[in-house]
Amino acid sequence: MKNALFLGLLATMSVVLMASAVHATPLPPVELRVSDTPQWSGELTNPETGAVAGVSAHPHFRVRYLLDGTPSPAVSMRVQVSLDPEFVELFWDSGFVAISPTGHLGLTSDLAYAGSQLEQGFTYFWRAALKDDQGAASAFSEAAVFQIAEEGAGVDLRATT
Repeated sequence: MKNALFLGLLATMSVVLMASAVHATPLPPVELRVSDTPQWSGELTNPETGAVAGVSAHPHFRVRYLLDGTPSPAVSMRVQVSLDPEFVELFWDSGFVAISPTGHLGLTSDLAYAGSQLEQGFTYFWRAALKDDQGAASAFSEAAVFQIAEEGAGVDLRATT
């Protein structure tokens, strides 16, 4: 009886371990984009500074994500915006929000900023994390930077981490 119980427990543990090994946690986003609108056609930011200048006070965020070279099954995204690169004090945290792939090489749908008013003259840092259809969350991406444009001068750019 003890042997049968032990073998049953061992079989259950093997199934759980095999299921865990099959499911990989999503990788952090590999490219961060910020824009004035959901229409995305911008240029790369300056690769030396990584700063995106000229974003409106109502930005939209989008990321590219990969898992072993193929798009991961990300179903939600979390964006954090901060005035400091260490994210000690958050200016805004979206929490995990449902997203969908756009079909364009692992890009997500956009997530509109919904926090306090963003001000001109400030540098904002942002990062993103993804959650897959199994509920596993990625680590946060490297931070990207944006600045708010003067009224009416917004542009569509992206920052690669």
